[in-house]
Amino acid sequence: MKIIFSLILTCLTYVAYSQLDGSYQNLVNRPEAKGLDVSIYVPDGWFFSAEREDGPISLSNSTGSDVIFITIKRLPTFYSRRMSNEIFRGEEYVQTLTEELKGKYGKVELISSKIISVSTYPALYADFKIEVQRIEAPLFLDLHFVQVFYEDYSLTFGLTSELIPELQRVIETIRFENENK
Repeated sequence: MKIIFSLILTCLTYVAYSQLDGSYQNLVNRPEAKGLDVSIYVPDGWFFSAEREDGPISLSNSTGSDVIFITIKRLPTFYSRRMSNEIFRGEEYVQTLTEELKGKYGKVELISSKIISVSTYPALYADFKIEVQRIEAPLFLDLHFVQVFYEDYSLTFGLTSELIPELQRVIETIRFENENK
């Protein structure tokens, strides 16, 4: 039953996005992917940053003005779908995340959060307002944040512009290549 559901979901995703221009790119050989075998849909006119040993992978439009940051971390614990769902449903995780962002940026306000699906895994989608102190004047940013736990990996996406449809397209078309093996 699980395999049939996955096949139907894959077919629906393919049909929905077959009209879009772009291609899937596998990240498994990038050092930043830490061995995660995942493919991400890249719209035409967007490209990945050069490979580096650590840090986020950047997916940018052709002008470089809009960037989706992708961070992959290896975790010490295997997270099942049920565990992920329980973690994301609790208020404690979102509060901890908000406090971490405050420690990094200063003023942070959680606007909204909800559980979505990435492939067949529960994920946290959250919107934050961030005020970054600059010498000349404060900078106000909207941070769109998505996090999914896949087995013993954390996959996080961040976007600080209004290109939510592009972020949504990338999120909706993620393929974990070992999921059905």
